[in-house]
Amino acid sequence: MRDIYRLDKYRALFALTMRNERTYLLDFLGLNVVILVRIWIIAQVFRAAFRSASVETIDGLSLSNVIWMVGITQAVGALIGNVELRVSEEVQDGSIAYLLARPISYVGYHYARFLGNAAALLPISILSSSLVVWLLVGPIQISMHGALAALLVMAGGATLHFVICLLIGLLAFWFEDISAFGWIYQKLWILFGGMVLPLDIFPQQIRWVAELSPFPHLFHAAARLCVSFSTPRFMQILAVQAIWLILTGSALFLLQRRAASRLVLNGG
Repeated sequence: MRDIYRLDKYRALFALTMRNERTYLLDFLGLNVVILVRIWIIAQVFRAAFRSASVETIDGLSLSNVIWMVGITQAVGALIGNVELRVSEEVQDGSIAYLLARPISYVGYHYARFLGNAAALLPISILSSSLVVWLLVGPIQISMHGALAALLVMAGGATLHFVICLLIGLLAFWFEDISAFGWIYQKLWILFGGMVLPLDIFPQQIRWVAELSPFPHLFHAAARLCVSFSTPRFMQILAVQAIWLILTGSALFLLQRRAASRLVLNGG
């Protein structure tokens, strides 16, 4: 049992995933071009919106702030792998039985691959997206505190996203097609996760409800801290992330146990 907690296995999976992702670098570059075009289009929409409203700021955020926030969120959020699809495929083709029988944590296995994917692709995506935003609206000042806080929040948000996706994937034990659950999660994430519209421009009532949900705390919160660091906001984000990680982590633990027992009862 102790063998599943050996870190060298997960480090090896992490390194292997990074090498695999770099092998298909051309595919990634094609996706990255799509992300950059999307950032350019969003920038033009916000530029026109600010001009038509004849305002310099919205809720204290300038046009430059808004575009930088959306650009960073797009760079991160658009490249995080669809864990739920891999888990669903493993359930449907039966390979999950072999993975569960190995001396390795099933959650740890997917988390190591998830981190390897992010480590291989995100630096390039963030650098290229930052260059495009810089050409569009100019540079922005980022404090050392803001950058470190954003990295910590980004790690927490990515982990929360991973846990939610794994939860959705394990629903394949009870539902033949989990694409509807993934679709709903994706749309909520795009709407309230800052992928297109920063949460700061929403009406106060909607923003208050959205900030209690996990969606803006996935990647948008990190982008917000980069643009405008605030210690109270940073602490609030960490608190909300911690609460949602405890809730979703507990749900994942229970669901994985139910799924494993269902697998045994059905003979693998």
